Amino acid sequence: RQWRLSVAQLPQLTASSLFAPSVMRYDFDREAVLEQVKEQQLQMEEAAKRVQADPFEVAESDLDLLDLELVFRAAKYGQGLLAYLKYGSKHKKLLEAVKGVHYIRSERAYFFPTPALADFLRVLKTKKVKFGVEAKAGSQLKRSAALRAAILKAQKKPTGHELLETFLTPYIDCLPEDEGGRRFKLYAWTTQQLRICFPDIKSFSEKKAKASAMDWEQLLKLLYQVQKSDTKVWLTAEVQDLLQARSADSLAKIIKAEEEGFDDELLALNRPPACWCCGPDGSGGLLVERNFYATLKAQLPRKIVKQAKCIKHPQFWECEFLAWPDSKLMDVFESLRTLAPPRSRAFAELLADLKERRLLLERRAYFQGLRDSRPQLTNLELEAKLFPHQRVAVSWLLETKRAFLGDDMGLGKTLSVLAAFDELKSRGEVEFLLVVCPNSLVRSWLREAGQWLPGQWFGMLPEEKAPRQRELARLNRFGIATLCGLVVNYETFRLEYVFPELQKLCKDRKTLLCLDESQRVKNPQSRSFQALREVATVCPRRVLLSGTPTPKDLSDIWAQISILDDGRRFGRNYFHWLERVAELGNKWSEFAVKRFIPEQVEETISRVHELLLRRRKEDVIDLPEKVFSIRDVELKGDQKKLYDEVRSGLLRRISATDGHEFIKEIDSILEEYLRAVQVASNPRLINPEWSGDPAKFVELDEIVREIVGEREGKIVVWTNYILNVTDLVARYKTYGAAGFYGEVKAEKRSELIADFQSQRSGSIKVLVAVPAAGGVGITLTAAQTAVYLDKTWNAEHWMQSVDRVHRIGQQGTVNIISLNASKVDELIHW
Repeated sequence: RQWRLSVAQLPQLTASSLFAPSVMRYDFDREAVLEQVKEQQLQMEEAAKRVQADPFEVAESDLDLLDLELVFRAAKYGQGLLAYLKYGSKHKKLLEAVKGVHYIRSERAYFFPTPALADFLRVLKTKKVKFGVEAKAGSQLKRSAALRAAILKAQKKPTGHELLETFLTPYIDCLPEDEGGRRFKLYAWTTQQLRICFPDIKSFSEKKAKASAMDWEQLLKLLYQVQKSDTKVWLTAEVQDLLQARSADSLAKIIKAEEEGFDDELLALNRPPACWCCGPDGSGGLLVERNFYATLKAQLPRKIVKQAKCIKHPQFWECEFLAWPDSKLMDVFESLRTLAPPRSRAFAELLADLKERRLLLERRAYFQGLRDSRPQLTNLELEAKLFPHQRVAVSWLLETKRAFLGDDMGLGKTLSVLAAFDELKSRGEVEFLLVVCPNSLVRSWLREAGQWLPGQWFGMLPEEKAPRQRELARLNRFGIATLCGLVVNYETFRLEYVFPELQKLCKDRKTLLCLDESQRVKNPQSRSFQALREVATVCPRRVLLSGTPTPKDLSDIWAQISILDDGRRFGRNYFHWLERVAELGNKWSEFAVKRFIPEQVEETISRVHELLLRRRKEDVIDLPEKVFSIRDVELKGDQKKLYDEVRSGLLRRISATDGHEFIKEIDSILEEYLRAVQVASNPRLINPEWSGDPAKFVELDEIVREIVGEREGKIVVWTNYILNVTDLVARYKTYGAAGFYGEVKAEKRSELIADFQSQRSGSIKVLVAVPAAGGVGITLTAAQTAVYLDKTWNAEHWMQSVDRVHRIGQQGTVNIISLNASKVDELIHW
């Protein structure tokens, strides 16, 4: 057994009782050991004095003795200067903040750009960080200081040997000229630098081969690519001379470029006074040399200058970059045609994309304002049964391969999709419909398909795992010639043995993928999103349906649009997009949204509108009005006493919490608010032993008696708690009450809704439902009154559940009654 000890611990150990008979005993002279310890301590003190006097040239023996935070050494194979950080050091972020620094795993050290060394060492001294420069590296740095300064100030054009001597790496030098023309090679690179230089090449061996021999075009692409990053690539005198000789030729190519634009990499060699190009974030703008900026600004109309955002382009630090939002860039470009600045190829592609986007927005605006349409369906009988706004939706879906139908709840989005699918199928453009929806809507889709498309077979997967696997295998093995559509719930779809089989199924046939209630996949880190994004790649046509696309905030839209357009509009990385549209970061999360940036929000909405058709009910159909009312219920007796106890506890907690702690614990605090809601709703929710009639139940008795008992109408009661459902169903059993919540099986739900909607005597008169289960996809127009016994913070559940009653088929005025019995009820309602 070897014991690792510090110098300070060794004298204590030799005198301690650790060396008991149970431990292997070592024979040594205690006095001799202590003498050696003292000698080592003395050596360490002397080494520390030497490092303190001159940390820029430390002997290897001193580095072995001292435990320094940071040590600089020359790389073994001439790749430059390496920084070795002490394991667990708190100064890691300080080192990584330097531009160009990156970790080299094979060396267990960081590549450090030598030009930044002097400033960084001053920072280390200021922060009293113990560091040292190994003697060989320090000696070389001092010896080459004058040469390095001359190279940095462009007073000296270096050779490859001089660049290695001054630790200025990586660098490019010329290879001997051959029949293929002039070739160039990248020397002294690290893996990270190679990755930056050749981002389009995936294979490391291919990157390495490319770095070993580049032609002119490849060299210019490399230089242009490097300018976008924090990496610096140095050039030998011969390369600089050759590039300078070609500079005038490149400028002539830029100026003479036609409408398709000049190659962007030519900007790495030379730049005109002004040209159109793209910024590092892909935005378009005018790149202007600084000495020409004032002249150009005077020629530009004031309105255009005011709309521009003048930024320092990180790739061209000696220029100004006038950037305009995409929504205004086309107009700005057209108004500056007389100045005729040349445009880069990337900008020309952006311009073509903007023209296409403008056409999409114009087409969307046309359909948005359309009151009726004649899609000329093959199925004339079905077309005649559609409402005017549904015919507009069908026309939109037929023309739009990637569509987002965001009509209000109750406008018949399901039928619009089925009609569009039927027409596309008759044209031969699609063969199969895959619908992914909440579990509560699976049978609704099958029922609608059976009603409107009776000649086509739509199926669903079995509920049990083994039969489900057999069915998927059967469909993939024997084909699905007779199956026209499949309806799958989100929970089943995301299973690892389900979505790969569905992907194979869709790949073999032209598939229309439809996501109903698409806000269910708003989380880009969820398994549902990952699975859907994979399957969507093999579906040429896609449509999303949601009456509430952004139930929380703008960030909810990214995942939905990404599935629809494969990341074309907002990119493939959610966090990169979020950094662009919002200010992020707080004490607990670097991705917490502080605020959304207004101009980016406007841009995002514009991009979504290219795909989104969204109509309000009041704009397209004549529905009876909704009347919202509040009934204040007074708590009494034991219920009020229990509520006061919960309220006092909540008040004490909030009063004792400072602002930072409040933000940190906001979720749990909001949950505690709901305890007050539960007591106000039904004290048995938190105390099963409580007996008596809750005040809201007594108030509800009067409403039910009036609506059902006297008027013989029907009523929907919404509550978020299953215990309330069971209590109220038992309370109103004489009225034929029924409960609707998550534990009710899908087939039973369909029977309940059909019974409630029927006009026969003895049908269900009182439906007690949970918004999370009954808030989407069902129709409850048999009732004209909905009562909310309680609410949660979820606005989506509230909005969706209201529109179960107020939708197509409703004949009378809809009364929405909220029962408020506490300040928390009022707060949530507000």
